[in-house]
Amino acid sequence: EKRGYDGYFQKGGCARGVADAIIGQLADDVGYPFNQIPIDMFANGATGYGAGSLCGSLAGAVNAIGLVCTPDDAKKLTQELFAWYRKAELPIYQPKLESITTVADSVNCLESVGHYMTATGAAMGDDARKERCAGVTGDCAKKTAELLNAHFGL
Repeated sequence: EKRGYDGYFQKGGCARGVADAIIGQLADDVGYPFNQIPIDMFANGATGYGAGSLCGSLAGAVNAIGLVCTPDDAKKLTQELFAWYRKAELPIYQPKLESITTVADSVNCLESVGHYMTATGAAMGDDARKERCAGVTGDCAKKTAELLNAHFGL
């Protein structure tokens, strides 16, 4: 959770933040082959791939799931993650700036961050919006780790 949040700022965005929290942690703990995956390859996931489509946090998460699961299991875990994201009151993780939470009712960045911006009046470049997305990055990393740990019986 914290590594995902920090990764949002340190790595540059939501997709890289989640990828670093999961794949980067595996690289640190396990090494090969995870230490061969450049986290920067997830840079294009930020802001819904620049088009407000799939939330980059989810993109980083589903790519990590795909690295360690069979295709059928990855599909199942992805569906579970997306169902959670659609209904969760996010951000849950708010270490620096406590703000309201909103429900995305979608897996798309445009709706997810849009609901938050409408509810708060925040603009895309505002620190409050960045904190929100960093929190969601941490939330998605944590939820994905929980799903993977349950799947593998850890």
